[in-house]
Amino acid sequence: MTENCGHEHEYLQFKKSQIIRIKL
Repeated sequence: MTENCGHEHEYLQFKKSQIIRIKL
């Protein structure tokens, strides 16, 4: 469960960076 949560957090960070890239 903890591993999955960490993976999800990484995924969210990845999506966030992608959105920032598109905005820039």
